[in-house]
Order: sequence, then C-alpha cells, then structure tokens
Amino acid sequence: MSEASRDAEATPGEPPEVLSGELNIYDLNGVPLGGLRGYTVKRATQEALLSAVEGVKDLLYEVVWRERDLPPGITPADFFPSPSNVAADSQLFAGYLADAGVDPEDRDALLANLERWSRSRALATLEELGWQRRAGEVVHPEELRQRLNVIPEHKRLFRRMLEMLAKSGVLEEVGDGFVVVVGPEDALPEEMPGDLEAFASQLTDLHPHGLTEIGLFRRSGRALAEVLRGREDALTLLFSSGEPTAADLYLKAPVARAATRCWERRFGLSWPGCRMAGVSG
Repeated sequence: MSEASRDAEATPGEPPEVLSGELNIYDLNGVPLGGLRGYTVKRATQEALLSAVEGVKDLLYEVVWRERDLPPGITPADFFPSPSNVAADSQLFAGYLADAGVDPEDRDALLANLERWSRSRALATLEELGWQRRAGEVVHPEELRQRLNVIPEHKRLFRRMLEMLAKSGVLEEVGDGFVVVVGPEDALPEEMPGDLEAFASQLTDLHPHGLTEIGLFRRSGRALAEVLRGREDALTLLFSSGEPTAADLYLKAPVARAATRCWERRFGLSWPGCRMAGVSG
C-alpha cells in the first residue's frame, strides 16, 4: 500500500487524522491481480471507539464458514393432499348438482335446448340484419358480413353463426363458404324452434333451475344484431344493462352453487377433488 496523501492539518509529530492511498495486489511473478483505489481511513481515539460500543469485544468479529445445505429450487408441495386422499373424498359433479337441487339429466336437457335456441337465434339475427337467403345461394362469409354492416371486430363471431346453421342443416359448408340448403319457403329443421319467445317461455317451465341462463340468453339474443353492428357493447350488455347478468350466472344459478361447492371442497384444507365425468357443462 502506498500512501498518496496525508491530512495537511496534521500536527507535526502526531499520526495524521486521515490517510488516503491505494492497494495493489500482484502474484509472485509481479503480474497485477487487482487492488483498491481511493482507500481512506480516519483516525479514531480510544475514547471515541469505546463510546460507540459496550465493550472492547464489540470491536472485534470473526468470520466462521459453516457447511449448510442449499435450499431446494422449488418449495416442496407437502401441503397438497395425496392422490389417495383426494380420491377418497371425491364425487362426481352430478353429486354436487343433486346437492344443489339440480337433476343432472335435466341439466343436460337444458344445455341441449339452449343450443337449439342459439341456432335459431343465429338465423333470426341474420334475417334481422337484412339477409334474405335463397336455396342454392353460395354465401361467402366476409362478403356477407360487409353487406350486412357487421363490424370487423365480430367477423369471427359472424362466421361462427354460419357454422351453427351448417350444423343445423340450414346451410352446407363447402370450402371457405356455405351453400343455402333451406330457403325461406322451406320448413326449418325439426331441432330449430320457430318462435323464439314461445320456446323461451316453454324452457322456463321445463327447467326451473335454469331461469338465470334462460333469462340471460333471452335478453342477450334480442340485442345480438345491435352488438354485431357495433351499436351495443357486448360486455355492458352481459354485465350491467339489465337482469339477469353474467354475474348472476356465477352467483345465483343453482349450477353455480354446485360448482362453488365442488371447488370449495377441492381447494379447502384437504383439497378433495370433484370429477366432471358423466355431466355436460
């Protein structure tokens, strides 16, 4: 260590108050290995040191290296139950439905009827937008979307509606387009209800546990054409423009209570699971 500077105000014959210097480290062959720059120390009196600590031993320390296992990279998931415990405390989702007062077979029937209703609503919406189908007509989804003034944001939904009609037999999908199979003068396929409002009323009598779902379908379906044209906001329609809302579907519907019960059991202290086999939706 070479001294670079001393405190200019140091009293002659006494150690300087401040020492500054640098420390260079070399190997045995004189090759520099590293060093310290700007190394500065300040003199402290014994009284000053002892006033800052309780005893002289506090001024000394010792570094001791002890072997210690490295922590694991991933925390063990010991809080999860074993598969055997999960299996022992599991039941089919149908069991949770029954506990909530919902007949699983009736639930499946409701979902099937809502699918039928959705396909008829797709056709009714296209007609409301101004589509006049003709048997044998070739439909190009993008051309028809533009002709009916459906905004580009909903072009995937628009094509999906045409695909639903193809599954019902009203259209036939050919390549990238569709061909009209059922014209306006032809009877609709048996699975498609003609009077949507009458069908909705029928569903409320058939499926009392599905009043929330039916009400949401009914209200949203009526506004679908306006949504496709960008005159109605879909999220506002679903969550805050009337009752029931999508939030009611999760909070009030009996099937939501069954699902909540299932997940509460699954993510509780013992994490028992529920198996969805045997029930649609």
